[in-house]
Amino acid sequence: MMMHSQMAQVLRVLFLEDSSADAELFQAQIPLSIRANWQIVHVTRLQEAIAHLLNEEPFDAILSDLFLPDAVALDTVCQFRAIAPHIPLIVLTCLDDTEFALEAVRQGAQDYLIKGNFDYPLLERSLRYAIERCHAQALLLQSEERFKSVLKNSPIVVFSQDANLQYTWVYNLPDGFEPEQVIGHYDRDLFSEAEVAQLTAIKQRVLETRQTQRVELPLTLNGQVHYFDFNIEPYGEQNGKPMGLRGVATDISDRKRIEAQLQQREAELAKAQKMARLGSWKYVIATQQITWTPETYELTGFDPTKPPPSPAEFLNYVPSPDAEILHNTIQQSLQLNQPFQLEHRFIHPNGKILWFLLKGEPVTNPQGEVLSLTNVVFDITERKQAELELESQKAFLRQIIESVPSSIFAKDIFGRYLAINQAEAARMGCQVEEAIGKSDAELLGNSAVVEQYRQIEQAVMATGEPYLSAPHSETDSQGNVCWYQVAINPFLNPQGKIQGIIGSATNITELKQIEDQLRLSEARYRSVVDNLQEAVFQTDADGRWIFLNPAWTGITGFSIEESLGTCFLDYVHPEDRQSNLNLLLPLLRRERDYCQHSIRYLTKSGGVRWLEVVARLRTDSQGNFLGTSGTLFDITERKQTEQALRHSEELFRLVFDKAPVGTGLIDTHTLKLTQVNQTYRQILGYEEAELLGKTLIDITAPEDLDADLQQMTRLLCGEISTFRMEKRFIRKDGSRVWTDLVVTLLPSHGLTSSQTLGIIQDISDRKQAEAELRKSEASLAAAQKLARIGNWQFDLFSQKISWSAEAFEIFGCDRNQPEPNYAEFLAAMPLEDAEALQARVKRTIQTGEPYEIEHRYVKADGSTIYVLGKGEIVTNIRGQAVGLFGTVMEITQRKRTEDALRESEEKFRQMAETINDLFWMSTQNYQDAIYVSPAFERILGKFGLTPGAVFAQWLNSIHPDDRDRALTNFSHIHREGCEQEYRVIRPGGKLCWIRDRAFPIYDKQGKIYRIVGLAEDISDRKQAEARLQQSLRDKEVLLKEVHHRVKNNLQVISALFSLQAESIQDLKVKSVLQDSENRVRSMALIHETLYRSTNLGQVNFSQYIYRLANSIFMTSSTHYGHIQLNYDLAAVSLNLETAVPCGLLLNELITNAIKHAFPNKRVGEILISLKQLPDSLELATSELAINPAQTRPPKPKYELKIRDNGIGLPPNFAIENLQSLGLKVAYDLALQLRGTLDLKTQGGTEFRLIFSELTYSKRL
Repeated sequence: MMMHSQMAQVLRVLFLEDSSADAELFQAQIPLSIRANWQIVHVTRLQEAIAHLLNEEPFDAILSDLFLPDAVALDTVCQFRAIAPHIPLIVLTCLDDTEFALEAVRQGAQDYLIKGNFDYPLLERSLRYAIERCHAQALLLQSEERFKSVLKNSPIVVFSQDANLQYTWVYNLPDGFEPEQVIGHYDRDLFSEAEVAQLTAIKQRVLETRQTQRVELPLTLNGQVHYFDFNIEPYGEQNGKPMGLRGVATDISDRKRIEAQLQQREAELAKAQKMARLGSWKYVIATQQITWTPETYELTGFDPTKPPPSPAEFLNYVPSPDAEILHNTIQQSLQLNQPFQLEHRFIHPNGKILWFLLKGEPVTNPQGEVLSLTNVVFDITERKQAELELESQKAFLRQIIESVPSSIFAKDIFGRYLAINQAEAARMGCQVEEAIGKSDAELLGNSAVVEQYRQIEQAVMATGEPYLSAPHSETDSQGNVCWYQVAINPFLNPQGKIQGIIGSATNITELKQIEDQLRLSEARYRSVVDNLQEAVFQTDADGRWIFLNPAWTGITGFSIEESLGTCFLDYVHPEDRQSNLNLLLPLLRRERDYCQHSIRYLTKSGGVRWLEVVARLRTDSQGNFLGTSGTLFDITERKQTEQALRHSEELFRLVFDKAPVGTGLIDTHTLKLTQVNQTYRQILGYEEAELLGKTLIDITAPEDLDADLQQMTRLLCGEISTFRMEKRFIRKDGSRVWTDLVVTLLPSHGLTSSQTLGIIQDISDRKQAEAELRKSEASLAAAQKLARIGNWQFDLFSQKISWSAEAFEIFGCDRNQPEPNYAEFLAAMPLEDAEALQARVKRTIQTGEPYEIEHRYVKADGSTIYVLGKGEIVTNIRGQAVGLFGTVMEITQRKRTEDALRESEEKFRQMAETINDLFWMSTQNYQDAIYVSPAFERILGKFGLTPGAVFAQWLNSIHPDDRDRALTNFSHIHREGCEQEYRVIRPGGKLCWIRDRAFPIYDKQGKIYRIVGLAEDISDRKQAEARLQQSLRDKEVLLKEVHHRVKNNLQVISALFSLQAESIQDLKVKSVLQDSENRVRSMALIHETLYRSTNLGQVNFSQYIYRLANSIFMTSSTHYGHIQLNYDLAAVSLNLETAVPCGLLLNELITNAIKHAFPNKRVGEILISLKQLPDSLELATSELAINPAQTRPPKPKYELKIRDNGIGLPPNFAIENLQSLGLKVAYDLALQLRGTLDLKTQGGTEFRLIFSELTYSKRL
């Protein structure tokens, strides 16, 4: 059911009225001018109306009463909406109830008219307006569906966020997420802290730079990590900043998984190559030197103790003509600087013929000169043998061809059949054997059709271009007409030369029937009537209204009486009046018969309505201008719908253009591309103008065309709503590109046009990765073959075992005989091994866990081998166990090695019994002592103990003060082992110091099964350490006493200076003595700090600075309280060699600041700071800096500052021309410290000393 075209003239109305009298009266009162444009179909029952609609009769509108014999009230509206939602419904009833009318409109009615209270122009306006609105709504719905279809069939999430990064809109969220979980939230509410930090930084950069960002990020969703390709851009502007951002996020987890899997396979391939013993050799041109790897010697059978053979000697082992080909290939590779690959035979020294695969590549210098040739050689003898099985594969291919429902055939260049399947034979009406070797003319006779196909086949072979026929009909042997579509492709030999054609004929009879039905349906509904709802007007020559119908009042609210006689421009929006006059000028000049345009009109309530104006000239019989006449149609809601449609189109365009996947729209009738995004064009390599108008057939690879068209046919026939396939497109340059294609039929919503949405994603990299993966897996299989690892399969239902060739060889069975069944296989094993294997297999079947087991097997020749078997469960699609698959590897040699290891352990036991230390071994829970060396009795002094009593007696002998600690340490052995020292009490009460080291031993399953340890008697060492500690304590007391006496002597000297100063009247001399007193006091304070410290080698210099500065400050006679002393001291300790000169320098600088920085009782402060500099700090020095040469490795650097805000130093002050003794001393002390002394004079004076601790010889 479809609405008629808006350009038609007749309005077809389905009129539902149960009263025949009312129906006749209604139709009789319709004016002739309106009745001519209406075609009314009257019914009296709702079911009659539904029958018309179900028969797909075309109606433009439905006019219905509500109270009917078979439906009451709103049930009538609901049933119409369910049957024909795209046809507008207008209610015509006697019930004048406003609430009821509103509910009818909410249920889907377009209008609600009261019988007797309307005129027919109003009814016509209501009908035309409802039709137009339904059409606009259908367009809007189609646009929204198209937008949703783009997202629904793609892994794309669309989102927008405000400037605070709060989500405001999302669509197409991943599984497990609902919009309400995201909208109104932030990234921190959804993802981990690390993920949020990275994602937020990118989005902030988008807002700050206003540039689009594209990045790949991992995000954790529902406990699983997904990779997304983000494309984020800013939008809008408010106060000079973006209003927010919007973007698309594409789930690329599959691609990342393929890449990770490929990396894993490459690692496995590398390991397999090593196991496969790939040989390699190198030939150096300059020296004529040839080097072989051990694997090359092993492959060729040459003696590895001798030099490799020369090229000429090697060619003696290569049969003719392979030797000549090999020689020429290598020479050509060296001359042309090109890699090569060659397969050739080789005669092993034992006489066996082998096949080698040789790959070589020249190595050049930067000038392009060939220096050497590197080669890799691989034994492909088994592969060559495998090629013999190719013929059996051809038979399998034949079975596949016969199972295909399409007709398939192959012909030589003369048109003779090389092969056909049963379907083609049936189509031709003959047997397969009859057709082979014959042409169409011999089978079907000469006819125009046979000659036409012969010409087509010759054109395909001449041009190499595939051919796809148009659908055509054929009559089969039963007289039935069938439709076919024939595809013909050139058939190439391995050298690329055309040697015939391969073709197929697809029966499309069912498709043609469906297409015919579609064309018939389209022809039935193409005729529709377009009559708009409108107000009729006439104006005089001055533009004043002289006639208006009631629709004018319904549109503008102005009554006809108050409007007549007024100028029409008074009702036009002021901004549109001039443009309205300009649009009327061609009509007034009689350049056009009529004019039609959209303009805004004012309403009586102060609102604005959009009206579509159609106007014509009114003239008298002499052609004189009388005025205008025409119609006004209210299109306000259509304009609003168009605005919503534009918004929907913008959203669609955002996803369409920005999506990282190709998106295109395809006309379902012509299969032509009507719209494509940039990614679509990039994938195919076309410009937009080149690509638009091309059909799917033009850009689809012929080998994928049939499958694509079959799916399109099913889609258009309604069998499926969407389909997905991997197909190849033809790029502009002729190359093929693999894509993941998703096609969805877009709903038409009653419109005549229909489209499909195609989404393509370039999967060429994935296809290449899959090919590499297959290659890697093949190489891995080859490596397993070389490693002599057998494969097997076990069918649980038949109890049959299938072996690989390697398995036959391992078990010593004849490959020409069938594999043994499960029972026979177990019978060839020792009983205990067979029972163990049965138990492991049963457990694997029950739990699904893989197993690994070592067991013995008795070969047919009576010899016994050890094998390592591994197996895992094989399930069907329902998860039920149907079999097992596994590998088997002979480990007889390894078992022999283990026997040798046991012999070695016995030798170790003998050695353990000869050493003085105690060696012991126990079970994992210490319950049983497996072995205790004889040294136990000597160390513990107890004899005759049984192994079971050893540990109990040992623990009881541990000193009570050490026992808890020892037991705690023993408990850690299972995790990391332990090493400890403790005391034991020997008989008689004598103490013995023990150093005990213990660690766990693990089995193959990683479980602890032994604890071993070594106990050493260290009593003599402990006694020596005790004597040494006592000696150190004595020396420490002596050293403290020395520091104490040095401090006392320095204080005596300081006191002498003080006494001498009191008797001196000369202020300069007195000042010198006071300075000397302070210097001595600074050294005495260091020695006092040392002997009071617990560490005699380090001075707590921060504490020392505080005491020294306060001492100088308090003994100074000049501060008088106007100087404030402040500190910023970090915890720093220095050795004595560094602390003494540093303390003297500090004394000089503090004294200098107190004396000279604040004359005349100037108020100020002195700041002393000390800190350790970061390792990365680059020390800047001024022109006044002292930079002694650094001769030591870098050490931690310290910064000491003395800064005051006093009067500062003179502008021309230079540290090189020092006159002050104190500053000279400070300068010399900086040199002694190998430090850097900086001076700043801005805003006071600042001395900055950068130094490291001096190196000295350690004291006892």
